[in-house]
Amino acid sequence: MFMYQKNSEAGILAASIPFFVLFSIVLTALVASHAISKQQMQKQYDCHKVGIRLQSIYAELADKLEALNPRAKALRRQRQLAQAALLAAPTPEAKAAAYMQLKRIKTQQRLLKFQQESLQMIYRGRYLAYFAHAKIQNRFHIQHLPTKLEFEAFPKNSASPSYQPATNFKNKQRIVFSWQGKWKQQKLHGSCRVDLVKEKKWHAKIHLAKAW
Repeated sequence: MFMYQKNSEAGILAASIPFFVLFSIVLTALVASHAISKQQMQKQYDCHKVGIRLQSIYAELADKLEALNPRAKALRRQRQLAQAALLAAPTPEAKAAAYMQLKRIKTQQRLLKFQQESLQMIYRGRYLAYFAHAKIQNRFHIQHLPTKLEFEAFPKNSASPSYQPATNFKNKQRIVFSWQGKWKQQKLHGSCRVDLVKEKKWHAKIHLAKAW
């Protein structure tokens, strides 16, 4: 009877060994999978964070430039009317008054254009400052990065142009980074894309992330 019990216990123990080995393998795989997933998620988060910040800087600029468009359009119209009034002035006094009015409008146009160009310089400076501060070149591979807000002036040679998105704006303005990482002997790769889009206002928009 005693020998039978010992043999039974030995048999149960022997049968349990494959189970414990399998359990250990599965547990190790789960731990590794969790660690890899956590690292990938952190890399993607960092990637999106800097992309959103960069696009948000130009989103503010886009809103401010577009807010000046009605003023720019009104000044262009006023200049046309002033020029027509100058040509049609019937007396020297009327011509002098029309000339002064045209001169005032030109001054306002120059001031507005200076404001538009100053805004672009200020926000481009902020964009480049954040790029350097975040050490983006050390952390990510740059696949596509706009160097400026891809807006264009129209009419092109106007003294007070309006600003609108350039042709193929979405592709020109997109930010795309890729990254690499490593967990033990396994290499990790991923990429992220952030666009600049407009709903009520301009804002950054994340594309579906890729990590593998």
